[in-house]
Amino acid sequence: MNQALKNLEKMFKESRSMFENSTDALINNKEMEVDIYKTDKNLNNLEIETRRKILEHLSVNPQQDIIASFIFVDVVRDLERIGDVSKAIVKLNETYLEKFESDKYTDVLRGSKSKIDTMFDLTLKAFMEADEDSAAKVESMYEDEIRVTLDKTVREIMNDSEITVKKAIAYTLLTRYLRRISGHLTNIASTVASPFDRVRHDKTDID
Repeated sequence: MNQALKNLEKMFKESRSMFENSTDALINNKEMEVDIYKTDKNLNNLEIETRRKILEHLSVNPQQDIIASFIFVDVVRDLERIGDVSKAIVKLNETYLEKFESDKYTDVLRGSKSKIDTMFDLTLKAFMEADEDSAAKVESMYEDEIRVTLDKTVREIMNDSEITVKKAIAYTLLTRYLRRISGHLTNIASTVASPFDRVRHDKTDID
């Protein structure tokens, strides 16, 4: 299980790198510092290896760390999906082929991106240190800030008669992607803040 935990920490770092690079490239017009597709492959390999380590552990010690094993499997799935969504952001950037100029929508998107950066820090701390306060902060940020703000932004975009269709689609897609990533982080935090039978339950609707 120690190796599985080390792999999870690596997956946190890889998924965060993918998130930061993909969003910075799209909404802050920065050059990507990593190969997103190579990093995604590394993330997928870590997921496979971690699942194998957990299976090996359970085959030798079937009565030991059962709940922790189930939680680890859930967490690696969420981290892998963060990588998938980050890759989708890169593809959006490759398709959109325009700079995101400053307006009220990009201000919201940049602000949400910054909050999700904070959620990554809190989620890693919560999981690695079993810190319930950090986990609760992640859940609160998602429920009270990220979800409310992004849902409101989508409604505003849909009712904006002055925005171009192309820009509306790009903004709406990125809004959905940010919501999904924050939702996956909240799922991970819920493994610390909630009893096992409540993990992932009634917290997010991301897929």
